[in-house]
Formats: sequence, structure tokens, C-alpha cells
Amino acid sequence: MKAHIGTAIKAHLLRGAFYLLLLLGVCVIPFALGQQSAINSGVDAAKMSLAGRISSMSEAAEAQPSNSPHAAATAVVVWDQYNNAGTAVTLSATFTDSPAMNSDLADDFVVPAGYAWIMRWIDVDGSYFNGPGPANTFSVFFYSDNGGFPLSQIYATLAWWEQNGSTFRVHLCDNPPSCQPYLYPGRYWVEIQANMTAKCCGEWGWTDRTVTDLNAAVWRNPSGFFGACTSWSRRGATCGLDPSAPDQVYRIYANVIPVCSIDSRNLGCGGTINFQPTEFSIDMPSCPVDPATVHTSSFTVNNIQPDSFTLLNNNTTIRFHYNTTPVVPGLNTMHVPAGGFNCVCGPVLEFTCTFTYQASTPTPTPTPTPTATATPTATTTPAASPSASEAQCTVIGTQPACDSTVFTQVTDFVVSIGAPVEPSSVQPSDFTVNGTPADEDGVAGTGITFHFNASPVVQGQNTMHIPAGAFICQGSGHPVNEFTCAFTYQPSTPTPTQPPPSPTATATPTATPTLTPRPSPTPRVAPTPRVRPTPPPRP
Repeated sequence: MKAHIGTAIKAHLLRGAFYLLLLLGVCVIPFALGQQSAINSGVDAAKMSLAGRISSMSEAAEAQPSNSPHAAATAVVVWDQYNNAGTAVTLSATFTDSPAMNSDLADDFVVPAGYAWIMRWIDVDGSYFNGPGPANTFSVFFYSDNGGFPLSQIYATLAWWEQNGSTFRVHLCDNPPSCQPYLYPGRYWVEIQANMTAKCCGEWGWTDRTVTDLNAAVWRNPSGFFGACTSWSRRGATCGLDPSAPDQVYRIYANVIPVCSIDSRNLGCGGTINFQPTEFSIDMPSCPVDPATVHTSSFTVNNIQPDSFTLLNNNTTIRFHYNTTPVVPGLNTMHVPAGGFNCVCGPVLEFTCTFTYQASTPTPTPTPTPTATATPTATTTPAASPSASEAQCTVIGTQPACDSTVFTQVTDFVVSIGAPVEPSSVQPSDFTVNGTPADEDGVAGTGITFHFNASPVVQGQNTMHIPAGAFICQGSGHPVNEFTCAFTYQPSTPTPTQPPPSPTATATPTATPTLTPRPSPTPRVAPTPRVRPTPPPRP
């Protein structure tokens, strides 16, 4: 089996191995690194590699049925990257006899809004190299996300597993709902790590994937033994490990339960707006709201409660209205307290979202310089430029924003005008999406909310349009300027409702599936031998 490692790292590896061999030789350790026999190959540091080669997996490999004693009908595939396998595996293991080689490898996934996952098991593709295996145990870790990298470890366990060819099924929960982990909506990182004895059994690597979902996989070797990436770094781009296959091959099974959570994807969290809205809509896509439990205190912007609210879309959307905008220049905070209202599936989870308001700077209209005529006493009158009120009667912002991407089929669109709008002049047909007029409208100062009973949004590019003169602004009576703006709708990955197909194996015809005995009950804690340094703060 060939080693897959960059030239620079390989040189450092060999140099480090030489120093380690020299030190251990002086100390007369019984099994010196590099010792070999006719029966077992010792821990040869010169052979240690960050990635090993594999050849048994096709481009779109699937795992074959395993002999799991648990009915698959109780769990569904909730995240699937078991495809597009590369030709290498990357080290993800700890070693009882060579802890300097301990390495971590993690990939990210998303639990969608409205659901919680009871994690059941994970199919991970991998292989042993520089030895026949097996692992002593497998560890599974889940981390929270911090800007595209793992942050805090939120769950750790030793897990029993079974192997079928290159598929390692690692079990997390056999008796739901009594066990953990529960993962609520958000982005997470998962690490699958073999705990090995290198002298007898070699190393274990996780199969690399040529297609990237979300962020590329991250890797670290905390001791620095391999000369690269002592903290979480992009495995391919930064650490130089198999850059052509930057992600990992795995599949997650879970029980899916609806929860009352707010879908933040269309709220512009973390973004910047250039208008001061008076209406805010929040969506609970999987679990309708109990109307009797909603109050103006259920939602705040900068700790200011709205003046009224309306329930829409079969009680899965709440639109909160302010008579005067609560938005201030700079950072603003939307907040829903835990239990602020109830859905039919339980109390709402706490929700906090920040955004920035930055007032747009109007572009001044230049006034032509008067030109003298042939008559000395006469001058031309400068061409009239649009008045301030006329210039302001134009669209200055929308929700969804122009050129943005949304992940749900929106039914409410907020349009912000540069001057107060005359309510009596506005009609639902003044606003269209893809040529479809709105069904209702609501005017509040400079903001107009257009509501569609059925979403006009289609997959791909969508166009919002207001024709010139559709309505007028107050005081000046100036008609609104024409407005056209595009945004993109990209559906989120749906949560499966049917049991997954049986996984397919990639084992060779002569391979016999091996069931590894369950570890004793005491290991279901975070492994004590591993030292996990806190990642340095991101710049």
C-alpha cells in the first residue's frame, strides 16, 4: 500500500522519525521504532504516513447491507456524502504506542431548521494501512461550528462498530429516545477516529471525497510530528493532503423529530441592510404555531417589542409589525426567548440574530453649468434636476435582498421606499414576482409588505418588479420609479421521509464481514488518553 503524502511533509516525517529512533534506541525501549520481524512489522516511522492509498472503491460507491441487529425503519439517512470517493484515505487515529502520531479529521453537516436528530449510527468509508487492523475501539466526536471550523466539542463517545468491506458502521444510539446525542438545528462537525496499536495493527484512514459539501474537511496533528497543521486546517488546501479530494465519505442515520425552531435563512442574519424595516417575519416550517400563545412580547428588536403581529401560511409564519422602526445605525439584534410562544410540537427554542443597518448615501444629481448666449444680458436657464422628493420616491431595499439566495419559497416580500408612501395609491398588483401579482399589501410609512397566498418563487432565478408610476409618495405626489431586481431560490436538502435504501458494500468477493465485539459499557465516555488542545482563536 503506497503512502500518500506531500514531499515537504515526507521529508520532515523521515527526519523526525530518525530523531525518534535515535532517542528510543538510547533508552532501550523493547520495541524500537523501525523494528521488524517475520511475523509482525514494527512501528516503522519511515513508513508512517498521513494518507494511504486505496483501490477497492468505485467513483460512486455505495455500502452493502450490514448485519445490523436494529431495524433500519427506525432511522433514516439524514446526511449523505457516501459517493464520489477519491483514491486515498487520510489518517484519523490515536495510537497507544506512538501518541505523537495522533491525528484528527472532521467534516461538517447541517441539521435543518424545524427538526432535531437523534443520532443512531454513521457509515464511514475507510481502510487500514501499514498494518492489517483491527482498531481497538472507535471514537465519535461532534463539534459546534465557528466560521467554517470546529469550535467546542459538544459530544464524545467510544462506539462499537461493524465492518463490511470498506464500510465501517459506527453505532451511537441503540435505544432511542433514551440516549444521546440530540442535535438541534445548526451546523456541526463530526470526527470518526480509530484508536489503534500501531506495532501490531497499523493505521486507519478515512476515505477522501472528490466533491465538497459545505466546507472542505479539516485535519490536525496536535504534536506536530508530521510537520504540518497542529491546529484545525483545511486538509487539502492547507495541509497538502490529497488536495484533489478535499472532503470525506460518510453517511449519517438518525431518527428525525420536529421541533419548534425558527428558520433563520431568509432573515439576513449577519448581513447588512440599507433601510429601516418596520415588519419582520419569522418562519417555523415544520411545526405550526399555537396562535393563543403568541404575544407582542414573543419577539424583540433591540429589546423593543412590536406593536402588533399577524399569523400567516397556516400558522407557520408570524409577521411582527412596528409603528416606528426599531432599527438603529450599526448592529441590531432580533431575539425570541425560549418558550416565547408554543408550536404544536412544543415550545419555541431560543433564537438570536444580529444584522447591521448602514444608511445608503444618495448619489447627487449634477446640475449642468449655464452657458452664456450671444446676447450679453441673457443666460440660459439650467436644466431642471429631479427634486429631492422625486429622487427619494424609489425602491432602496427589499427582503429578500437583490442578488441574494433564499432557501425557502417566500410568500412575504418587504419593499422599502426612500420616502413615505401614499397608502391609498398602493394595490397588490403593483408588485409582481415572475409576473405573478401579489394577493395582499400592507403599507407602513416607507415600507410595503406584499403577501402571496401561494409562493410565486421557482427554483433558480426569480424577478421582482414594480412598474414606473405604480403608486405615489406622500406630500410630493411623485410616482415611484420603475424597479426590477433578481434573487435566487435554492431548495434546502429535504429531510427524508422514507427508509433509506440498503447500503452496498465494496468488499472484494472473498472478503468476510467481521463483527467486532461490543466494548464494555464503561468506555462510553470521552477517551482519556487523548489530549485535545483548544484550537487557537481565529484571526
